[in-house]
Amino acid sequence: MQNIERKLKEYLDSSSVTIQEILMVSNIEHPKWEDNSHIIKLAIEQILQPVGALPDEYVYSYVGMHLKIPVVGKRHSIGFIVTNLRVLVQGDVSFVGRNTGALGYQFTQNQDAKELFNKVWNDFTVKFKLDIPKEQLKAMQVALREVIQIILPEIQSLNILPDEVKKATTIKGRIMELGIKSELKPFEDNKKNFVKFMDKYHVADVLYGVVMKPLLASPYGLVITPTGITSRDLMEECVSSTWEEIKDNPARMGSKEDMILIGEKEHFIANVEKSTTPAMVVLLNEIANSEIAL
Repeated sequence: MQNIERKLKEYLDSSSVTIQEILMVSNIEHPKWEDNSHIIKLAIEQILQPVGALPDEYVYSYVGMHLKIPVVGKRHSIGFIVTNLRVLVQGDVSFVGRNTGALGYQFTQNQDAKELFNKVWNDFTVKFKLDIPKEQLKAMQVALREVIQIILPEIQSLNILPDEVKKATTIKGRIMELGIKSELKPFEDNKKNFVKFMDKYHVADVLYGVVMKPLLASPYGLVITPTGITSRDLMEECVSSTWEEIKDNPARMGSKEDMILIGEKEHFIANVEKSTTPAMVVLLNEIANSEIAL
């Protein structure tokens, strides 16, 4: 641990001011920011804690910045947390300041640092369209590459990482891995709207879902039950598909960003980020094929 922090400190001290402005390292005296530890703490609260820390996880570095969110006026962390076990990526925050769920990239014993960096950076730039000045964006790219190349080989030398990342086998764990925890809520977290949806459309035993209830309209969205899924777009009729149907006709993306097709049936998700629908397609197919336990 100390060797990694020493190497990160050496890199930070020798870097340009632009990189120093966006690179934080744990347990050091920062050459640019006196509140280095507070910046890291805020990033942990806003990026790592919402998806849950892994056992024995330790944060080495935060590469990023804060965006001020309209309406609420709070600062929210955007960028990358690099720990001893993975890289977490936060590239979007809703207009009310709710993080939309960090993407996670776990370290393995045989990973190539350059290949991992390329994957993380590509996903960040493709999935998140942020208005970041080019100079700062370039600094984040360079700093992230160097941080991964410092940390990953050192952790691999300890021979404590898994040979491969094993996919979660429960719906709760898989939702976290797919980065849709903020959208796809368990029953107890959105109970009021779920009960209204169940009562209105005669759906039983909702486990997870994305449901909205406008003030003067009926509830709409998509719910997951032990027997399948039921969805309703605003001002439309309900549509249901069983897990057997989904197994025979795998879920796929529709012509709209919030549409999922099961055979000829059109299902809709309520008010979600663009990256949520593809993740939902993956999840539904895995459940239908008994890869994920409800």
